[in-house]
Amino acid sequence: MKNNTYRLFQFCGLALAISCLPVMAADHATGKMPFVAALFTDNMVLQRNLDIPFWGWTTPGQQVTVSLNGKTAHAIADPNGKWIARLGTFSAGGPYTVTIAGAETVTLTNVLIGDVWICAGQSNMEFKFGRLGQVESANPQLRLFVTRCNVTVTPQLTTQGKWGVCSPENINKFSAVGYYFGRKLQNDEKVPVGLLETTFGGTPAEAWTSIEALGAIPHFKAAVDNRISERAVRDIDAWTARQDLASPTAKALIDPQFDISNWKTIPVPSQWNDSNIGRLMVGTAWFRKDIDLPATWAGKGAELHVGVVYDVDDTFVNGTRVGGLNAFDGWDTQRVYPVPVNLLKVGKNTILVRVANIAWYAGICGKPEDLKLVVPGDSSITPISLAGDWKYGAVDRCPGDAGPAAVSTIYNGMVAPLIPYGIKGVVWYQGEANAWPPTATLYRTLLPTMVQDWRRRFNCGDFPFLIVQLPGFGDTHDQPADTSWAILRESQAITAQTLPHSGLAVTIDIGEAKNLHPKNKLDVGERLALVAEATVYGRNVESSGPVFHSATVEGRAIRLNFDHVGEGLMTKGDALKGFAIAGVDGKFVWADAVIDGKTIIVSSPKVEAPVNVRYAWDDFPICNLFNKNGLPAMPFRTDVPATLP
Repeated sequence: MKNNTYRLFQFCGLALAISCLPVMAADHATGKMPFVAALFTDNMVLQRNLDIPFWGWTTPGQQVTVSLNGKTAHAIADPNGKWIARLGTFSAGGPYTVTIAGAETVTLTNVLIGDVWICAGQSNMEFKFGRLGQVESANPQLRLFVTRCNVTVTPQLTTQGKWGVCSPENINKFSAVGYYFGRKLQNDEKVPVGLLETTFGGTPAEAWTSIEALGAIPHFKAAVDNRISERAVRDIDAWTARQDLASPTAKALIDPQFDISNWKTIPVPSQWNDSNIGRLMVGTAWFRKDIDLPATWAGKGAELHVGVVYDVDDTFVNGTRVGGLNAFDGWDTQRVYPVPVNLLKVGKNTILVRVANIAWYAGICGKPEDLKLVVPGDSSITPISLAGDWKYGAVDRCPGDAGPAAVSTIYNGMVAPLIPYGIKGVVWYQGEANAWPPTATLYRTLLPTMVQDWRRRFNCGDFPFLIVQLPGFGDTHDQPADTSWAILRESQAITAQTLPHSGLAVTIDIGEAKNLHPKNKLDVGERLALVAEATVYGRNVESSGPVFHSATVEGRAIRLNFDHVGEGLMTKGDALKGFAIAGVDGKFVWADAVIDGKTIIVSSPKVEAPVNVRYAWDDFPICNLFNKNGLPAMPFRTDVPATLP
C-alpha cells in the first residue's frame, strides 16, 4: 500500500484563508520534509517539568544540535531522515531563544516554558471567539496555535500553523472555549500557557481515534478492514486526482463552453440536502448560472456576491477563478469576490461555483438578496440578482471511507502530526456527532479507547483529559423518555469517573434548544479551568456541581445523596424540576423533589414502591439543581445503564 497523503480536499488554487490547506512537506515541489517540525516556531510554549522533545527532518545520519537556556542536546537523523532530540526538563519561565543547528540553522525567539493544553473536538470547540463580538486584551503569557483542517487516510508527519502571542486579532481566530479556559488558567496559576487548537466540526470520536486502537472495538471492525484495503486506496487516489483544478476533469467543467444540457435545476440559495444531490453527501458538486449583461456593463470591474457556502467553494467567472473560501473560517461568511475589469462581457457570461461538502449541510445558502453581481460605487449600473434557478451537475461523491466522519481520518490529519509534542493535558468538547444509537452507548468504550491511545502515543504519561459534557439541545419531552443525548452525556460521565486523570465540566444549564452552537462559551471554558485547578493543580476549589452518589428507599420516597455538595444544595427557581421516578415496572413519571439538608427526597403519588430515579434525562431537560457555588448538578439515572452493543 502506498504511503501517500490522502486529503479530502486538494484544491490547488484555494486562497490561503482556507483552513483545509494540504498538509505536506515544506517543499511541495521536491517532497523535502521540514528541517524543524511546524509546531516549533517563534512565540511557542514548551511544556515545563517534562523532557522536552524537538524533531524534524534532514539528511540521514546528519547530526542536529538543539540549545535552550544553557542546555544542549544532540540527535542523529535516522534512515528516513527524521531526527528527535530531548532537551531535558525546565521550570516555567522565559522568554528564551532556541537554536537548532545542523544542515540548516534555525533560531526561534520569544519562547516560553509553561503548560501546554490541546483544545480538541468538533464545532463547539471550533467555535471562534470572534463570533461572540467581544473584545479582549492582549496577554503575552498566553500563546495560541491553530492546526489546519486536514482529513487523511494515512497518518501525517507534519502540519501547518504558527504560534502567536495572544492578541485581540489572534483571539478572534481561536476557539472561544479554549481561550476562556486558557485565560483563567493563566490568570490563576501565573505561569505561561500555550493552547494548541485542533478542531473539525461535525466529526465523531471514531474519526479522532487511530486505526490500531479502533481495531480492538468489534463495532468498527468492518470499517477498519475496509480502510486498509487496496481498493480503498485506489478509490481515494482516483477521487483526489479528480479534485485537482488542473485535472482534465476539472478543466473541462471550468470551460464556459462545457455542455450542461443534461444538468439538473436547483433553486439557489438552498441546501443540497433537500435536493437529489444527496443528504449529508461528502463530496463535490458544480453549480452554474449563465447571465446576460447589457452594454452598460462593458469594461466594468465588478463584485460577485455568492452568499454563504457550506463548506468550501471555488468560484469562477467566464472560466477564470475569482475566489474561494472555507465555511469553517466563519459559518456565516459572505463570499464577496472582485471581478477584474474586462473579465465580464456584454451578452452571455458564465458563473460557476464548485461546492465541496466536508460534513453535514452543504450548498449555496444565505438569503436571496445576498446573491448578486454589482459594480461597486456606480449607482447607474443596476445590480444583477443571482438568486433563482441554477444548473448543477458533475456530482462526485467522496469514497465513503475517506470523509471527516470516517474512522481515523481526523486522527491521521490533525492529531498524528502533533505527536510527540510535550503537553500538560487535553480539553475535549465533542460528542454531538455520536449522540445517536448505537454510538451514544458505545461512546463509553470509544472515548476511553481514544484517550488511552493518545496517552500512549504522546508519551507524556497519563496526562489529564477534561471533557465538556454536552449541554441541553433539541426536544423537551412531555413525559420522561430515553434519549440518545442523555445516554451520550452518561457515557461522558462514566468516562470521566472511571478513567484515571479525567474530569468533566457539566454544561446542562447553558444550552439552547434550537441552537447546536450555544454562545455561552465563557462558562464552558471557565468550568473546564475549575476542573483543571482542582484535579491537576491541586487548588482547594469546588470544581463540580452535585454528583449523584447513592440512593436509599424510604417508604414511598427515595433519598438521594450527592458528592460535590459544596456550600450546600440549592434550587434555581421555586421548586426542583427535572426529576422522574419509577417502580419495579420501570415506567418513569415526573416526580416531586425537595431538598433536605445535603440530600434530596424524591416521590410521586403515582408510584407506591419506588425503585429508581432519573434527573435531567432528556435532550433539552428542564432542570434546576445546583450547589451554592453556582455549578449545576450532573444528569444521572440510578437504574442500570444500557448494555453495550
